[in-house]
Amino acid sequence: MESEPFPIHTWTHENIHLSDYCNQNCPFCFASTEMAKTKRKEMSFNNFRFVTKKLKQAGILNIDFLGGEPTLNSQFPKILDYALKNFFIIQMFTNGIFSVKVKKALLKAIPRLVLIFNIGTPGFRFNARIRKEVMDNIRPFTTTATVVLSMVSSFMNEREAIEIIDLVDPLLLKQTMFKLSCLSPTAGSKNLISIKDFPKIGHNVCKVISYLEKVGPPKKAVFNSMYRPCMFSDKDREFLNQRDYRYIYDTKTCHSNLSYGTDCIHVNSDLKTFGCYPLSTINTFSLEKNTNYGKLKQKYAEIEEGLKKKFTLPQCRKCSYFGLEEGQCSGPCLGFRINALKVFKKFKQTV
Repeated sequence: MESEPFPIHTWTHENIHLSDYCNQNCPFCFASTEMAKTKRKEMSFNNFRFVTKKLKQAGILNIDFLGGEPTLNSQFPKILDYALKNFFIIQMFTNGIFSVKVKKALLKAIPRLVLIFNIGTPGFRFNARIRKEVMDNIRPFTTTATVVLSMVSSFMNEREAIEIIDLVDPLLLKQTMFKLSCLSPTAGSKNLISIKDFPKIGHNVCKVISYLEKVGPPKKAVFNSMYRPCMFSDKDREFLNQRDYRYIYDTKTCHSNLSYGTDCIHVNSDLKTFGCYPLSTINTFSLEKNTNYGKLKQKYAEIEEGLKKKFTLPQCRKCSYFGLEEGQCSGPCLGFRINALKVFKKFKQTV
C-alpha cells in the first residue's frame, strides 16, 4: 500500500476558517449555524496575517483551511501564497467546486498540500455536471499531492455510503485515500443516533470498508474521532485488525491517530475561536492583540477536560472501556453528551 507524501493527521496544526459561507448546503455540515447568519463573512488578508503571526509565535508549523468553502474567499490565491511562506504543510477541506484561478494557485502549492474533498455534497450526489467538475478538479492532484475523498454519514445503514462510492470514478478511488467520517452533532442540535445504535454503526462501517476494497481499493482508509470502542464487535475488531485499523477502536492509540481535539483549535473568519465543532455553540473566545495563543489552547483543553468529568452518560459508567485517564474511553463526543443529557441551555452563554 502506497504511503502519502505527508502522513495525514499526524502533525501539529490549527484550523483557519477563511469564509463562513458555502456554495453547497450539506445536511451534515458542522458550520451550518455560522452559515445561516444573514451577513456573509470572509477572513480579510490583514486578519490572516494577524492570525499567522499569532500561530508562528506559538510554534505552529502547519495549518488547515476550512469554511464554509475556503476557496470562496475573494483573496484565496494571495492568502495561500502567504501561507506557503510561513507554514510547512497546508491542508484544505473543500467541496471541490472552485475556479480555474484557484486550481492554478493550488497546483503551485504541490507537494506541500493535503486536499480533502467532500464528495457527500448534494451537488456531487445529484448533479452530474457538478460531479464531473469536482472529479476533474481532483485528478491533477492525485499523483503529486495527498488527496482524500471524504464522506460523512450516520452509518445507520451502509446504502448511502455505497451509493456515494459508486458515483466516483474507480481510478480516482485507487489514486486517493478515503475518509469515513461518522456524523457528530453540535451541542444544542438533535442527536440523529443514540448509543444503542453504536454497534450497528460500527458493523456498517466495516461493510463499507469491505465494499471499498472491492471497487477501489483506495490507498488507505482514514477516520474521524466519533468512533468509540463499543461500536465494534469482536468479529468487527478482527476484520479491522487484519487491515491495520486497530486505532479506530483501541483507546490507547485512537486519539494519537486522529486530528480533532484539544491539540488544535479553530479560528473563525471574524477572529472568534472555538475548541471543536461540537462545542462551537457554547465555547468561544476572540483572538485579540494581547491574546497568548498557547494559553488560549490550554484554556480550551481545561474546559474540555472539565466538561468530560461533568457530563458522563449513565451507560458509559457501566462500560468496561470507560475512564477519564489516558488510554481509556470517556464516551461519545461532548456535543453528543450535552444533547443526550439535555443540558445545553446551561451553556448558551460563552463559557
